[in-house]
Amino acid sequence: MRCRANSRDWRWFKAYHDDIVSTDIVQMPNLDIVCDAHRLPFIPESFLNVEAIDVLPVGGRLIVVEPAITPVSRCIYALHEESIDMTVDPLEDGMLTFDRDPFEANQAIGTLIVQHFQKEPQDKVPKLRLLSRIWNGLLVYPFSGGFRTWSLLPYWLVRPLRCVEKRFTPLFGKLCATRMLIVFEKYQH
Repeated sequence: MRCRANSRDWRWFKAYHDDIVSTDIVQMPNLDIVCDAHRLPFIPESFLNVEAIDVLPVGGRLIVVEPAITPVSRCIYALHEESIDMTVDPLEDGMLTFDRDPFEANQAIGTLIVQHFQKEPQDKVPKLRLLSRIWNGLLVYPFSGGFRTWSLLPYWLVRPLRCVEKRFTPLFGKLCATRMLIVFEKYQH
């Protein structure tokens, strides 16, 4: 399990609690240690407390932006270094491999989780319900290069293409979207 926090969040938190040890999977400003949460470099019983920011109370929401695996996006994501495996159970505990690249991932996990929450009773996560899945990224995201430094899309064309996307996403999202916004809510059981 990876836990990532924006370094700006830690900066204000550490101003009041200077004994906090902040970790992340990649180097960021104001970070103490770079490590994977599966393999923390601390001796047992090193900490009296583990603090988390913004954990979910009842009514709290978990909002995630993930790749949407659709017939069109599957072709686009096939060019990416991360795999797409639609056969795994996203809520099943997997085997930990400590020597793997921390960014090795299955791009289909978000799509699989949404499918799981739509089809099956929530035995494994009984207090979490899927509120919505919003398709997006029909044109702008793939032509911008996503999180790459290159872009096939001139800046002046972004706003007009976003307008086109808003109009056509309800019709073609399930077929062509490359991203999805997923919203879960914790409720009283």
